[in-house]
Amino acid sequence: MEESLIGRLKMVLAKKPAAEASAGEAPDHIVPACELPSIELPLPDQPASDAAQLVAIEFRALLPNEAAAREIAEVSRRGSDCAEAAASPSGRSDLSWQVLVTLNMIPKPETIRDNVELIALFSSRFGGRADGWQMRERLI
Repeated sequence: MEESLIGRLKMVLAKKPAAEASAGEAPDHIVPACELPSIELPLPDQPASDAAQLVAIEFRALLPNEAAAREIAEVSRRGSDCAEAAASPSGRSDLSWQVLVTLNMIPKPETIRDNVELIALFSSRFGGRADGWQMRERLI
């Protein structure tokens, strides 16, 4: 069964109350990715009409540490609509790590808003924040 990033993050957030997560929390309090259920990738025989409507949209979050950034990237990678998720230094002094999550999705305003809100909620649990989104150019 496929599960989108929205479904994935909702499940992870439901397992971890906000009071448990904080910016100063040690990485061993983060739910290890190996404890999360595996998610199957989308089937290759997806109808062409749906595939033609998919657009790569990149969502960004800024985090205070590498462990938090890598955790969000790992959870995101397991979503069926995730094309790519990467954690890297942000170059900032306060929120020194960033996560770039690229989803293949039909660009509906409500779906984009829902993903931004969930990324914001998930990153805030680690003392970070969402940092916007953008459509990526399709490589032909």
